[in-house]
Amino acid sequence: MTDQKASRRSLLKAGAGAGLAALVLGGGGFALHSCRGGSGQGAVKGGARDPYDVWRQVQAALRTSPDHAFARAGVLVAAGDVGALHRFVRDEIRLVSSSATRLRLGDEVGWGARAALRAGAGTAREKAEILADLIRQTGREARVVEGGDIGHEADRGVFFRDYSPVFEPQVKTSQVDQWREALGQPDVKINLAAGERQAQTLQRDLRALIPQNEQNRIASTNYSDRIEGAAPIVLFVEPGQGAFLADPIRPDGGLEPAGSRTPRDARPARGILPVTVSLTATVLDETVAPFEIARAEWTAEEVAGRQVRIGFKPFGDTLSVLNARIGDLRAFTPFLSIQALDGEALDPERALVMGQSFTLEGDRIRQAQTGVVEFNDRPLDASPPSGRAADVAVIEAEADASRYPDMRLLIRPKAADGRIVEGLVASDFRLTDEGKAVAHLLHDRERAPHILFLADASASMPKAFIGEGAWRLGDAMKALINRVETMARAVHPKAMVTVQSTDSRMWRNLLAHVGSSANLIVYATDGDLEGAPPAAAEIEALGAGPRAIVMDVNARLARRREQEGEHNIFDAMARATGGVALNVSTEDTDEVEGVIRRFLNEETQHLPYVLTYRGPVAASGVRKAGVATEKAHGEASYEVGAASAPARKISALHLTVRVGDRQIQRRLAGQDERGVMAPDRQNELHGAVLGDHLIAFEGPPPSLSTVLDDLIAARLSTELLDKTARDRSRSLDDIIAVLDKGVMTLPKEQAALLMRSAPLSGRGFAFAEQGMRVVLHSRYPIVNTDQFASRIDILPLSRAHVIAPDREVQLSRSLNASLMLAMGEAALFPINTGAALSGKRLALLSSDLPRQQRPALSADEQVEWTAFMRRLRDMFPSGHVALTADDASTRACWVIDNATGELFAVLPDGSGGGQMTTGMQRQLAELDKVISMLNLLVTATSAAGGLGVLGGASLAIVAAYGQTLARLYAAASMSVLMTDSGGMDPIVRQALAGLACNVVKTFFLSGLSVGGRVAANAVNIFSAAEGVDGALGIQSPTFCAV
Repeated sequence: MTDQKASRRSLLKAGAGAGLAALVLGGGGFALHSCRGGSGQGAVKGGARDPYDVWRQVQAALRTSPDHAFARAGVLVAAGDVGALHRFVRDEIRLVSSSATRLRLGDEVGWGARAALRAGAGTAREKAEILADLIRQTGREARVVEGGDIGHEADRGVFFRDYSPVFEPQVKTSQVDQWREALGQPDVKINLAAGERQAQTLQRDLRALIPQNEQNRIASTNYSDRIEGAAPIVLFVEPGQGAFLADPIRPDGGLEPAGSRTPRDARPARGILPVTVSLTATVLDETVAPFEIARAEWTAEEVAGRQVRIGFKPFGDTLSVLNARIGDLRAFTPFLSIQALDGEALDPERALVMGQSFTLEGDRIRQAQTGVVEFNDRPLDASPPSGRAADVAVIEAEADASRYPDMRLLIRPKAADGRIVEGLVASDFRLTDEGKAVAHLLHDRERAPHILFLADASASMPKAFIGEGAWRLGDAMKALINRVETMARAVHPKAMVTVQSTDSRMWRNLLAHVGSSANLIVYATDGDLEGAPPAAAEIEALGAGPRAIVMDVNARLARRREQEGEHNIFDAMARATGGVALNVSTEDTDEVEGVIRRFLNEETQHLPYVLTYRGPVAASGVRKAGVATEKAHGEASYEVGAASAPARKISALHLTVRVGDRQIQRRLAGQDERGVMAPDRQNELHGAVLGDHLIAFEGPPPSLSTVLDDLIAARLSTELLDKTARDRSRSLDDIIAVLDKGVMTLPKEQAALLMRSAPLSGRGFAFAEQGMRVVLHSRYPIVNTDQFASRIDILPLSRAHVIAPDREVQLSRSLNASLMLAMGEAALFPINTGAALSGKRLALLSSDLPRQQRPALSADEQVEWTAFMRRLRDMFPSGHVALTADDASTRACWVIDNATGELFAVLPDGSGGGQMTTGMQRQLAELDKVISMLNLLVTATSAAGGLGVLGGASLAIVAAYGQTLARLYAAASMSVLMTDSGGMDPIVRQALAGLACNVVKTFFLSGLSVGGRVAANAVNIFSAAEGVDGALGIQSPTFCAV
């Protein structure tokens, strides 16, 4: 057997150990027990009381394995044997070079001592810090001090050593069989040899297709045998014997008396990797820039060996969420939280970050530092009644359905003398749609004018008026804007003057602001039009929008009228909006300023109150919107289906993960294209915010026993909830107290891609990881279907370099380790790169490949290929080699990072890993399956352990199953709480649900934040949030008809 073939199996010995791994990985997720006397998934057979005792025994067995570094360290600390601790760190914690291309010791760290101990691998400084910390845990004094240089690798064998403890728990095969039988699990055999053979075959086939000159560029470095930097050592004091030095780096390093030497303290450690996780929303409207909705900044030390949970808390309490129409769950607050399966207490201020609330229509809700809640950067009116509503004698109302179902009501409430009553607030108005009350939002109680400047940023524009883009905003344009702002503020102190750069699609840019807060648009353009002319319905929509002053920045309007008549673009746009077309030049802006001044003086006092709400999605025909105050009432008709302006919707949610100086962006859901939203993409995006997303971080990959231990820890976190729910003597308050502690989750598919896939050091080679292994797992419903999606994605952030004197060993080791991960992806998910390329001839991907298939590829497909290759360049900034189908029939490809030699499986959308979509209809028929969903819901709604439940962060996932399942779920979950499978009185059930809602509201209040931190005045935010339910899509908190 060759060294390469034995590589993976050396980590996992056959027999009891392999059976134990299969037992844990095959166990699936825990479900709370059915209360009808039957047992759910994972229930114990053979008379055992429950599965948790069995899992604790399995966990204890795992911790006896030599490759479980944390457990090994704990046993040695308890024994108090410094010599054993020294040998453990020296011989079992793999030494990682702090340089990607050189053998380096020194003071650099990458992930911190805790993460390095978990991984069983760290830099020289991290190894020293681990040893010093373990010695201190025995009660002795210890610190890291400076050591000397080592010299050359060939002389000492510091890096090129076998640091791979085996997975060999101290347990008999017969015991594993008993546990498996007790848990009711089948006897699963693990065949590592087959996976290794596949990886070896694929590596051989891929390399045969890569020209030698391309291979020479992969992980190309000049090997040096010299070891850079000094080796840190540990100085400790043995009571009664004096000071000693412990060398954790040199293979022959021992313990020796310090004598008269007093080494200098080591310099402060440096180089810990920064980690940033952010979420960005993109809207269909191209005039609106993508906006960040959440950002967390941590270090590798905080997240390594842990998971970051991404959730979206729907507005409304649990009762309204469970019983709302799926279309009404449209407003969410994102959160990012660290989950620590190791049980270590986390600082809530660091571990939990709340983001900016948003709606699926692209609205943003946040609390400013002043405490004022803002809606799309404007103050939100959540005031009590003004006391002035009684002065309203008549209400003039106009309905704007141009962006239906997003409705606007333009309200002019007038007193008996005909003047608009000033100072009214949102609570002064009551809105109805076809007689049914709807919640609404008042956008601007001050009725202040908003003048929007649109400035074309095309290269053909004169520089004096050009919009900001390739050039900075033109000086003449800037001066005009400043003068108009002064003019507007003199008329109304809260007037808004904003500027937005545009392209040359002038009609589209005007249409984008129909239904916006702007009252007047000033458009600076040279008339160089791009894009299609507007349809008749769009012209009609422009008439309902703000008027536009269309400025010819070349002052050639007269010539245009002579040549083109009234159909010239300037007059056409002005006519469509009820505005005016004017010349403008650097020497003369007086005419434009005069028109704006007249608008401000004559029309500001007549500006309406603007109320918004969300109309029924399924409605049709002509409808009536009504508005009332204490004594007055007004109505306006509108027609469903007459919408002619582009809808304002979020088109994509993007996740960006940055480790060190490298970042990767992934689309969580939606589409990259803007303008029109495909229905299936809209359904996917809606489902994604109702689902669960987990990012797992590791420094160097940990051992098998460590990852299996994490899986069991996640399962055991449900024990208290399960037992409390089944205990008839426990009250609902007891259950709520358990929920407050939270539970954790770790999908086994994700865990399988975190562990070591091959030896990472040995004779003639050593891996030098400079980043982190980052694996994203998502699971969510696809709304309006019976489908449930799950996917796994290995983000290329590990930067796992291989240092070796032999070039062939370097490349082969790197490819083999990453190929084993690709084999794991293929085994876990049916949609994967291997399956997409199976049976196809492969070829190097270059810009020529799709061009050669031009007769078979449409123009859109050519554009998609270009965008795909651009994404690959962004993902691998040092260059890459990609292999895909030679007929360009799929964009799936194998990609080798030129910097490291790592291989990644890339899917057609540019993501990695695998995907799977499954039907859910069969779950509708079985109550046990519904009860099993409670586990997913509970785990998905929890923040990191010990931080409390975020009250339904993903609880809305149940709504995707339709109203039938929602009712079934409600009955099932309440049966769990009451240990009563025979059903319950509806009044009792509703009372319990109402109590649960109040509890969840408490959780929600504790979770809202300002600037990413827990807010002291969250109650104010919640009150404001409840006041905007109409704009956010929540019609009412009552039960919907089935």
